[in-house]
Amino acid sequence: MHILMIEDTEAVCEMMEMFFENEGWKASFYHDGKEGLDAFLENQNKWGVVILDVNLPSMDGMQICRQIRQVNQTVPIVMLTARDSESDQVIGLEIGADGKTWDLVKKDNKLLYYNPQGRLDKLRKVDSIGFENNYDFATRRGYIWSRTFPMLKSTALIGVGADNFVYEFPNNDYVGKVNSEFNAQLITKPHNMYLQIWTQDGMLACLALIALYVMLVIATWKNCMNAEKKTWLQKTAMAIFCGASGYMVVGLANDSSVCVAPLFWILMGLGFAVNHMIKRSKAKEEEQ
Repeated sequence: MHILMIEDTEAVCEMMEMFFENEGWKASFYHDGKEGLDAFLENQNKWGVVILDVNLPSMDGMQICRQIRQVNQTVPIVMLTARDSESDQVIGLEIGADGKTWDLVKKDNKLLYYNPQGRLDKLRKVDSIGFENNYDFATRRGYIWSRTFPMLKSTALIGVGADNFVYEFPNNDYVGKVNSEFNAQLITKPHNMYLQIWTQDGMLACLALIALYVMLVIATWKNCMNAEKKTWLQKTAMAIFCGASGYMVVGLANDSSVCVAPLFWILMGLGFAVNHMIKRSKAKEEEQ
């Protein structure tokens, strides 16, 4: 991410530059309003975020924000200012500045953030895989999954335990949560049954579930699909298979819950039992 910062106070620029370097972000600094605006207009796609001071020489931050929003509606704009009156905030929102307040404090040469719990914490860059520009995918599951995928490596052998996902998920990803509109909300579940089982119980548990389902598919296919006239047992097996398949598909975008999971496992048990009965019935017919 390349940051464009337009700020006329060199001390502030030096402090922010140190912070950006610690996070591994590239940044370009301009002390004049018009020069900064020209730099943005020269290559709009270059910038991941624009940070503006309000009081600038040649052109103030409000004017720059207006002109940027005339040509670009998507780039995030942060107003860095000492003004905190309600009228100034309303003006900033009306001209297109993102309405997010970041309480930053410089302490021990580090830039710290007052998190939603009122504690000083570091703004950190967390690991993510995929959905970089599509956090809104499947009602914001894109953001959750992008932060969950890196957890698969550390939970492959031994998961974090039942209902412990919330403690391992990077809920201190303040920037990512604000950008995906989760804000102070805790992410407690991955909203994907397979990611849930993998992270909580390990890779083997997830593979075991998939293997059991594949066994049910094979058994149902062998016992039912080739029959010209299906018996009531075969119809029952196919109905159970459809129910179990529906649960597996829904699991792609939902968690397994104690309310529904027992029904699924009952269906799986009945599916194997009915297929075994069909197999025995066929064996008896062949003997006769």
